[in-house]
Amino acid sequence: MFNRLLSAMLVITYLTSCYVWRSTTVSPQETLQVEPRDRVRVTQVDRTRIVVYGPSIANDTLRGFSDSKPHDPLDDIPLAQVVELEVRESSFVLTTTLVVGVILGVGLGLIALAVCTSC
Repeated sequence: MFNRLLSAMLVITYLTSCYVWRSTTVSPQETLQVEPRDRVRVTQVDRTRIVVYGPSIANDTLRGFSDSKPHDPLDDIPLAQVVELEVRESSFVLTTTLVVGVILGVGLGLIALAVCTSC
């Protein structure tokens, strides 16, 4: 019983993990060559931010799709206009905090329920 509960908790933790945007320290070309990403967040020279899905680099241009137009390609973004490139990564600390909080909340609720029903 305990093994099933533990397995279910691990699966739920994996599926609901918290994500954060992390700034890259290398160029956009290197970032996308090292590990292909399903999405990146770009800050442009004018300080506008956009999430690019299916990003790729062609010559000196970032290409992909935006969430506002999922079927239409974005206008090409010249890499010279990219001030910052961020990648989406799972946060172990946030996910662990969430899971521990849920477990404590459920545990305290069960204890409170047990105390109230025995009164």
